Amino acid sequence: RRAQALALYGSLASALKQPAITDVIAEKFRAILQQPANNRDYEKSRANDVFDIDYLLKIKTIVFTMADRTTILQALLAKAHARQVRVRPDSLDDPLIKDLSSRDYLILREEVYGEFPPFEDAYAAVNDFYKSLPWPEL
Repeated sequence: RRAQALALYGSLASALKQPAITDVIAEKFRAILQQPANNRDYEKSRANDVFDIDYLLKIKTIVFTMADRTTILQALLAKAHARQVRVRPDSLDDPLIKDLSSRDYLILREEVYGEFPPFEDAYAAVNDFYKSLPWPEL
């Protein structure tokens, strides 16, 4: 029985896949954009999401093609719709979203080894990438 259980566990583990990086980025964008609407969790900062997206954008071996950007946008729109989050090409320009995203950013420094970008630089890179998604005419 143990061998059968281990075999079943092994097949289940191999069947589970880590989410695609495009889905991870879409989810992080959704979380950043949802901050103002999420009153019960208003104190929770999304600084880690800004840092994570900026970090992924800096990895030289990852190139986000237009197809990848389309996938990110489609996933973001679906995730935002499911949670009734308003998403627009200029959403990250909202000063409230930026302010909420900056909270606790410096605390992340304690957890990061190596280069730690200033918040303004990281947020600008994330916003530039966000705006580079293939937004339809709204």
